Amino acid sequence: MKKSFEEALKHRRTYYSITNQSPVSDEEIERIVNLAVTHVPSAFNSQSTRVVLLLGENHKKLWHIVKETLRKIVPPEVFKTTEAKIDNSFASGYGTVLFFEDQSVVKGLQEAFSSYKDNFPGWSLQTSAMHQLAVWTMLEDVGFGASLQHYNPLIDEEVRHTWHLPEEWHLIAEMPFGLPIKILKIWIPGSRYLNKVYLFHRRRGYRFIFGQDLLSSITSLCVQCVMIKSFMKKNGILIRVCMPVLISPHIRAHGHRHAGLWASVLPEKQRV
Repeated sequence: MKKSFEEALKHRRTYYSITNQSPVSDEEIERIVNLAVTHVPSAFNSQSTRVVLLLGENHKKLWHIVKETLRKIVPPEVFKTTEAKIDNSFASGYGTVLFFEDQSVVKGLQEAFSSYKDNFPGWSLQTSAMHQLAVWTMLEDVGFGASLQHYNPLIDEEVRHTWHLPEEWHLIAEMPFGLPIKILKIWIPGSRYLNKVYLFHRRRGYRFIFGQDLLSSITSLCVQCVMIKSFMKKNGILIRVCMPVLISPHIRAHGHRHAGLWASVLPEKQRV
């Protein structure tokens, strides 16, 4: 881990605004998931947790299943909001981790240790929760943002059918993840409000998307650049503001003005 375990736990947050980019390779993501499955403890060493990692088209397919399942039961006037939430948050990520508990293992333990029969379902959920926290924390440690969703049991049958999973696997939670969109709130001289600046981290730089009242004048834009550079410097990152950019469709869907800046990270030799 890049951070200590304590730092990583403190740093973990829920991110709903994520993009379909990754700061690491797919192999590294698989390594993280496998590490959690292999080393996270379980009651009676049951090892009942099962994890499915969905990337690319499989990730998109899952959230299509969620959306179409909800379309059948959510009133049309309400579904528009539900659809926008799925499309602009969970489905817009890079991947999803599905957490299951193998009920055949739970039932086997209930039969083998009848005195504790009523406790094993609860212990199984505790085991799953530990895996969720471990994966979540490690994903964020390498630069992802994630959240934990619960569309089960509505989607259970379709998920099992789509990915040919055993009937005994009981879906517990879904964890969509992707490169997070961070929001900085900065006061601009002459403005009465805190202004939101959407920060996209890229492998070679950062993209800043300005809220509506930051575009009122070239002067405010220049002031904003200076304040952003100062903010990033305090966080140990030196940048050079390079060029204006158009806002991405993801942010445009949230109704924000279409403008921003691209900032590249300065090479080590230029960090004076």
